[in-house]
Amino acid sequence: MGLNHSPGSTPPEAEHTPAEDAIIRQAAAWLQLFSRTLKTWRLYDEHNPTVEQFRAQLAAALGELLEAHGPLTLRFTADTVTCAGTVVYQSRTRDDQLSLVFFRDGIHALTFAPGMDRDELDVILTSVVRMSSVGRDPEQDLVMLLWDAELTHLDMQYVSAEADIELEPEGRESSGPARSGPPLAWPQGADVTTATAAIAASTSESAGAPGAIVTAAEPSRSEDWTASDPTGPLHEELAQIEAGAAAAVRRFQDSRATEQSANRGAAMLSLLDDAIRCGLDAQERAALGPTASEIVDDALSGGDWVGARRALPVLRACHAGADEHERWAALAQPESVVTRTVIRTLDAQNQQDVALFIELAHAIGPSGLDWFILIMAESHQQRVRRPLARAVAEVAGGKVDRIAAWLGDPRWFVVRNLVTALHAIGGEKIVAPLAGVIRHPDRRVRLEVIGALSTVPAALARPVLLQAIKSDDVRELSGALRLLAVGPDAELSTSLVERLMADDFPQRPLEEQRAVLSALAVTGDDAIIPLLESRLDPAKRPPPDAEHMLLGVARCLARLGSPAAVTVLMSAMGSRWNQTREAASLALAASKSR
Repeated sequence: MGLNHSPGSTPPEAEHTPAEDAIIRQAAAWLQLFSRTLKTWRLYDEHNPTVEQFRAQLAAALGELLEAHGPLTLRFTADTVTCAGTVVYQSRTRDDQLSLVFFRDGIHALTFAPGMDRDELDVILTSVVRMSSVGRDPEQDLVMLLWDAELTHLDMQYVSAEADIELEPEGRESSGPARSGPPLAWPQGADVTTATAAIAASTSESAGAPGAIVTAAEPSRSEDWTASDPTGPLHEELAQIEAGAAAAVRRFQDSRATEQSANRGAAMLSLLDDAIRCGLDAQERAALGPTASEIVDDALSGGDWVGARRALPVLRACHAGADEHERWAALAQPESVVTRTVIRTLDAQNQQDVALFIELAHAIGPSGLDWFILIMAESHQQRVRRPLARAVAEVAGGKVDRIAAWLGDPRWFVVRNLVTALHAIGGEKIVAPLAGVIRHPDRRVRLEVIGALSTVPAALARPVLLQAIKSDDVRELSGALRLLAVGPDAELSTSLVERLMADDFPQRPLEEQRAVLSALAVTGDDAIIPLLESRLDPAKRPPPDAEHMLLGVARCLARLGSPAAVTVLMSAMGSRWNQTREAASLALAASKSR
């Protein structure tokens, strides 16, 4: 498309080293294999032997390329893929839109790092197939899918269609990075010293007298002079002031630095610790409680998570168990100034500092659970919310009732993070809270609920999953059916047959048809064969858009494998309609290869 060189070739004006030429050739060959794998996947089920073979070859070829040449970077435009500045793949037909799938969703470059295994590559393939299908979800994009997968050996350069703009409270855009640390004293020592020396030298030269004054033993301030004091020569007085200014500034700066370096909270904490070790009784320790709480609050407000953690033993020594719980419950109020400061500080910190706060959360324990959830709910940064969700699961210790109390929050991301915490806890105790949000208005929450139910015994998760299969969302339906379709199930197969026999089933998304028919093959028996036969009737002319449905019905019969199912397939082989004959033929061939 406007290019004068073929994929994998180098433009006449470009020069490459032999190593670059080698990686360009291998990248072009690998992208051709990538494209063929995608085309095969779209035609057949992802577990088809042919698709499995292509996926294995693709992973092996990528592994060899990365081992031989190191990281591979591919850049995307609307119709080309380039490597090392050379076009290695070019879309030439409307059906061949490999580069457009990435470029359309804002991905400009992908870097594959050595060590990428087949599982990570399968995630990329699955995401590309999903985003390039006819029934793709308009609310999803390739960037979101790859980001959520957290692939450790893949790096993306992308332009998000929905830029994540950091906002201050009340919806106002942040005017700049938060300032940290105390204000610097003015003026600065080095600048003052330089200026003072220059002025002193100039003054001495202008005086021209052997006894010109350039230093002062005891500097004084100009405002201390009275009107009756003799002023003397003006240049001499100025020289005295300037000569003493540098020393005064240095003394001020040294005093300021000493004051700032002294950790008064640490000193107070040491005094409290010594007092407690002296054998104070309960009443005396309770009297020290407000001071200990103040030290902890000061450390939290300053973002000193390590200092707050060191102060916890002293705080607990001064407070009984109930008092400590009440203290963290007080911080778990939205109007708490300390909590608001903690949230702003965490949002401005890096991952290492956030990890220190997570360690503090583990040290505080279950008594601060509501406080941690509030911080997670109010934070504007995903890098803060995600580790906090994991920490909530670990700190809760199986107390899901306190997490469940927050599931009614109107913000979808709060509910999703709490469901993630329940997922990490697992077990039968999370079923009741999850049942209350399986019909949540936001699909991201519902998908997270289905994922969490995978940790629950099948018999307990079944009632909740049966609600999920009523959804028209393909990902919800597929996820629920994967967990439900584990063996013969008359109730489930009846529900699936109702979907199959609907008039609009041939027009439903391909992924939905595959999910329904694959589940029918596992849960159904010979009782559903007459209904399947009505969809694969050799005497009935199939609708023009029923090609994928016919193939899916034929595969379902082949997987059932009973004599009655085989008879239906053999009958379809004699149909006068090409679509019916081809679907039956492919299904029988696939069953024999297994």
